Order: sequence, then structure tokens, then C-alpha cells
Amino acid sequence: MAEDVVQEAFIAAWEARDRFDPTRSSLRSWLLMVTHRRAVDRIRAEQRHRDGRLALTEQQLLNESGRTSSIDPCDAVARAEVGEAVRAALLELPVLQRETLMLAHWGGYSQREIALLMCCPLGTVKTRCLAGMRHLRAVLESSAALGPSADQPLSA
Repeated sequence: MAEDVVQEAFIAAWEARDRFDPTRSSLRSWLLMVTHRRAVDRIRAEQRHRDGRLALTEQQLLNESGRTSSIDPCDAVARAEVGEAVRAALLELPVLQRETLMLAHWGGYSQREIALLMCCPLGTVKTRCLAGMRHLRAVLESSAALGPSADQPLSA
């Protein structure tokens, strides 16, 4: 894993080489910072992956021990339908907006971390997130996948 992190760090450093400012730090310090951030990203990703596997294992144990699942089948179907609608709406987004939203909401990255990963200014990441969320909302409301919005009254 350490070798992978170092390789990813050097690739990231190469891609962001124009952002290196020798007046702010030495090359060594800058490379160490990039490597440290990559290592932290990798550890967080591994932890999320490990937590997901543990949660799945606990759920399997509960179901195998004869207990019934506390998940309502209607809720499971509704969640699956909404999930499909969100995935379809994500595919309609421009690539950079989609990647930014996926890193933020499913990757667990902060906007500052996304800016480093995508080698763009923080303001650009914020704009992409906002525009992407607005686009998703419009698509999902128009398809009525999520039902009426809070602004719309329920009709009888």
C-alpha cells in the first residue's frame, strides 16, 4: 500500500507541478505534503471499505441467527427506486460535476481535498457542487422520482 501511495503522490505532484511555489516551501516539503495527503486519503478509503464490510457482516449474522430484518420491504423498494433515479440523473451531469459530487458525497472527501485531487481552485469545486446539485434536483423533480418537493402541495 505504501508503494501505491508514493506512486500516486508522484503522479499527483507531476500533475500539480505548476501549483508548486518555491517561495512558500521547499520541494521536499511540498512533496512530503502531497504524499501525506495521499496516505491519509488511502487510509480513509480503506477504513470506509472496512466499515462497510463489517456492517454487512453484522447484518448477515443477524439474519442468519433467525432474527428478522428490521428493514421494511416497502422502504427497501422505495430506496431502490430513488437510487436508480439518482444514478440516472448523475449520468446526465457534465463529467466534472459528476466526479466532484461523487467524491464529495460518496467518497467522503472535503471540498478542499477534492480541489487538491482534481488540481483546481476551491471555488471551482464549490461551483461544480452547487451546479451539480441544482441540476440533480431539477432532473429528479421533473421525473417525479422523489415525489413532490417541499414547495409543492400534495394534490388530492
